[in-house]
Amino acid sequence: MGCGSFQAIALLLNVQIRRLSRYRRLDAMQRAGLLSDLRILPTLPMTIVAPAKDVEARSYAAQLLAVFREAGWPVFGVKLDPHPDNATNVDVLLAVRSGCEVPAEHEPLFDALRRVGVHTMRGSTPLLADDRSLMLFVGRRA
Repeated sequence: MGCGSFQAIALLLNVQIRRLSRYRRLDAMQRAGLLSDLRILPTLPMTIVAPAKDVEARSYAAQLLAVFREAGWPVFGVKLDPHPDNATNVDVLLAVRSGCEVPAEHEPLFDALRRVGVHTMRGSTPLLADDRSLMLFVGRRA
């Protein structure tokens, strides 16, 4: 009985540790590096989006939001996306308006995110009102 209880507890702890290890977090070095880069880049209007039912993605989005706001960027909070399959297996998707070529002023931001280890991909969305605005979509982990 005691050995069986121990095994069950060990299994539950292992599952919990594996789940937590998949959480994306900005560590202190990443945060400081991104903050430093953002402070010298020209600001761009941005919306951060995360899947509504994904606690891990929303937490990561909130961390990114805090850094952008601290750097003085006009970020419009974390908008919750009700569609759970958007951007599956994408850490971060940096999107411009559909049909718009990626403006040169967006490249330094893309580079800054990648430099600190934020796995970022480019994309497009019809949801943006103008060619200068960005959407930073934090995808869910499958």
